[in-house]
Amino acid sequence: MLSSLTFAVAGLIVGLIAPHIARQLVGGNHQGLIPVAVITGAMIVVLSDFIGRIIFAHIEITCVIVTMIGAPYCVYLLIQNL
Repeated sequence: MLSSLTFAVAGLIVGLIAPHIARQLVGGNHQGLIPVAVITGAMIVVLSDFIGRIIFAHIEITCVIVTMIGAPYCVYLLIQNL
């Protein structure tokens, strides 16, 4: 149950962060935005899993790193758009 909750939160954060990062990289063109958002989301998950397995090898904390990185970025996006 905890694993499902972790993946649900990490998936939500990746789903919110990846399109915004892709929009900053590509711009508003939807033809290039969607593939870049998919690749960016995959890179975020792979990078967080890599960091979780290498740096925090003795603790079971793989996808929580996405939340720790993603939550401040979402707050930054909210403040920037106000």
